[in-house]
Amino acid sequence: MMEFDITFLPQKAVKGQALAEFLAAHPVPDDSPLITNLPDEEAFTVELEAPWELYFDGASRTEVDPDGTPRRRAGAGLVFKTPQGGVMYHSFSLLKEECSNNEAEYEVLIFGLLLALSMEVRSLRAYGDSQLIVRQVNDIYEVRKPELVPYYNAARKLMEKFQQVKVLHVPRSRNAPADALAKLASALVLPSDKSTQVTVEERWLLPAVLELVPEEGEVNTITTNAVEEDEWL
Repeated sequence: MMEFDITFLPQKAVKGQALAEFLAAHPVPDDSPLITNLPDEEAFTVELEAPWELYFDGASRTEVDPDGTPRRRAGAGLVFKTPQGGVMYHSFSLLKEECSNNEAEYEVLIFGLLLALSMEVRSLRAYGDSQLIVRQVNDIYEVRKPELVPYYNAARKLMEKFQQVKVLHVPRSRNAPADALAKLASALVLPSDKSTQVTVEERWLLPAVLELVPEEGEVNTITTNAVEEDEWL
């Protein structure tokens, strides 16, 4: 009997080697056109919805009641920007007593996600200036405080309902409108289950307002004189 060396090669290795040898023997020219006509294949196109933008911020402040008892009040501010350039503002007074800043940030993010889903938004980019909250919902930071765990779980479950969602950090300077709404809501004391309308208008400031005051010569004056009672008789 003769001796033979037997070498075992996995099937995948054989196919890979055969493919490499075929490509080496039949190189594709650099100027070869790309064939896009595939008669036996169905082509599918997926249109991605343009993302909405959500800017969110929470604020918590301490006030002293008339009886001298300190009390924390919290507010939430949301600013939605549509792909068509529309802007929507929302502001909430948070009812949770002794609400911390981090809890307020989580609550406003959850409110924003719920509102976006109610408007059938499927692609969303949410921007917040709390680096802690943004990194926690992106699983970069661990949620260590027990009181924040329910908020984290709720936010993550809502994020899974979107086709595409990103929660990104933004400097406070770029989040000024949401910050202003949150501080306004935290300062207002509203009756339970009530809402109020806040109107924001432009007003003249000095010196432009002086242009509205007429000149001295254009002012109509009325002169009165004191008379004795006898002069009327």
